[in-house]
Amino acid sequence: MSHLQDAVVLIIGAAGVFGQELTRQLFKAASRLILSDLEEVIVRKRAEVIWREVGIGDVIPCLGADLYSREGSESLRPLTMNH
Repeated sequence: MSHLQDAVVLIIGAAGVFGQELTRQLFKAASRLILSDLEEVIVRKRAEVIWREVGIGDVIPCLGADLYSREGSESLRPLTMNH
């Protein structure tokens, strides 16, 4: 996954088991992540635990949003303008 260094990756469902493992693997590749799930607090806590374990990578933001809804999807708009 070395070609993902500094890549910006959106992970939907980041608080789930699969999302956590994907977060771990992308942190190891030194990717920059946008993490999303329904509960921002849970996503943030789990990302912090994984980051302390791995020690590299970056979280741009953690979002508590339902990205299946129009409103939730529109919460990504400001992020895409900055990156």
